[in-house]
Amino acid sequence: MRLIQIILIIFIFTSCTTKGKKNNSETRQVSLPEKTAIPDTQKIADHKPIEVKSKEKISLYLNGVYEYVYPNNTDNLKENHYLAFKKTKNITEGWYYGTSDEFDKAREGYLPGFFVSKIRNLSTRGDSLFFEITTGYNKCFSKSFPIGIIDSTEIIQTNEKWNDFEADHDLKYAGKLDGLEIEMFVDGELRKYRKRKNRFHIGIDNFDENKCLSEPLIALSENIENLNDSIMFNFLNTFSVICANNIEFSQWSNELLFKVMDKEPALFVKILSNNIELLDTSAIYREMRAPLYDLIDVNSISQQISILEIENDLKEDLMKKLAGK
Repeated sequence: MRLIQIILIIFIFTSCTTKGKKNNSETRQVSLPEKTAIPDTQKIADHKPIEVKSKEKISLYLNGVYEYVYPNNTDNLKENHYLAFKKTKNITEGWYYGTSDEFDKAREGYLPGFFVSKIRNLSTRGDSLFFEITTGYNKCFSKSFPIGIIDSTEIIQTNEKWNDFEADHDLKYAGKLDGLEIEMFVDGELRKYRKRKNRFHIGIDNFDENKCLSEPLIALSENIENLNDSIMFNFLNTFSVICANNIEFSQWSNELLFKVMDKEPALFVKILSNNIELLDTSAIYREMRAPLYDLIDVNSISQQISILEIENDLKEDLMKKLAGK
């Protein structure tokens, strides 16, 4: 009799303990078209994983920027999402640019927040890719910011926090690379992220509309004998590392750069030094190291710069670039 009582007590205790457990993860199930094998995004709330930099060899060639155009954009508010990948040797890193609607599903009557999150646990299988991100209310900003800026301390300098609520949201994504598109089902809806840039550059606006323009090149070419500060600045301001794949622009801008350094070295150095924080000097210096035409007299340009009355550090730096260093 006593043995039966002990068994009953153990049974009741086990049943109560099982009912008391609660699964904190939330998995959304959707029906997918037979023609695709793209699983839906899964959301796991209130869990903070360890940030891991993926060093796996990614089988797919992921490099550049992919854009998903939000279907309800307005003239005053663009809510597009971006996948940005940077491949260095065998290591592929990625960042996701999105809005608070990824986790704040009930938003109504107020504007979304904008975030960038480092992609972690990036992996591929066949033509499929899988990754995770962490975002949340206090990781969002009130305004969108340039695609290429990944440091929150830099973003906050010209922006504001969207919300101070500290709960994190961990999101899992899965998709397929189809030519120049990445397709993903998110909450049962198909998103297509179309490739917009072949390379992703960190720290600059990868969609800067003032870069890689032909108009400043035309203006400078037409006024090569009568240059002024404005023409020179607009010309130098159109240089950017994002122009590397624009062959026509790269060749013409390289030719004109050496022409202006030869004809107006003092003006070139003045505009460059006065706007060192505004200009993409890495792109300008790269061109200085590699003249495309044999008829360019680099030694003459270097000699002219050497006699200018400018800071020695800048002078030495420019002369080194002209020497290909």
